Amino acid sequence: MTEPPAIAPADTNSREKITPFIESAIFELVLLTFKQVATPFAVLFYTKNFRDQIEAFHDSELNIRYSPTVARPLSFYVLWMAVHILFAATYWLYVLRDTTLRITNIESLFPGVTKGGVVLHAIKVLSDLIGQVGALIVVAFVITLIIGAKSVLVTIVARSIGCRIRFETVLQASAYAMGTLIFFQYAVILSDYSINAMLGNKAIQSTGYYILIYGSLLICIVLTVRVNQMIQVVDGTSETPTFVSWFIGTLIWLYLIIVATRLQFGLTLDLVKFAKIILNAFIPGTFDVELN
Repeated sequence: MTEPPAIAPADTNSREKITPFIESAIFELVLLTFKQVATPFAVLFYTKNFRDQIEAFHDSELNIRYSPTVARPLSFYVLWMAVHILFAATYWLYVLRDTTLRITNIESLFPGVTKGGVVLHAIKVLSDLIGQVGALIVVAFVITLIIGAKSVLVTIVARSIGCRIRFETVLQASAYAMGTLIFFQYAVILSDYSINAMLGNKAIQSTGYYILIYGSLLICIVLTVRVNQMIQVVDGTSETPTFVSWFIGTLIWLYLIIVATRLQFGLTLDLVKFAKIILNAFIPGTFDVELN
């Protein structure tokens, strides 16, 4: 009686292993792109997917119960901040209603790089070492320290009034809020430029400007509610002390931003001038403000 032929072992060096890896990488990139676009809507409209996501934060089950449509907060923030830095010239020229737009390299995003402070020189050095895109990603990641500082301030204020807010929760909520604001601002700018390119109507740009400014204000109001909702759900805090902690911490944070901007760029910027700049954004021409 003859023995059945032995089954040859699978070729462990088969190149077919590369195909699943490539397909998985492509799928992850597509999914990440989808999440970057879907997350702002989930945050703004407080969808079930976002509510489930913050419940996962509350239960410390982030890696077990992770939403397929909501991005991780810090990666969401860093990627959109990188986009914001990349198109900083476009953004500010649009806000300042300037039609002369020229972007050639990373130095054009920061015209004062040759006479600026440490941060601007660091950006230039990074762009020379790892390229413009790499420098943008690194800088966007470092900028996480900005919302990190805000989270520390909110946490300190909260603990001082007996509200047990965690640093991690404020950081994650701030990342979702900032990324969402950046997304919708660029959505307005891109839509305005697209419509203007098709119709060639300059009046549309003026309308788009006011949509951007007042729409951003409305979104900020909604995001304030969302941040406080997320903190309350994740940390189990009460509504009033949560809002008081966030509000006072944010005011201190904004003041420090003004001081840091003045030191970094050598601008004569104080609270009064900052308030005039903000008012000018909503009612152009109200004050004659020069940054020097």
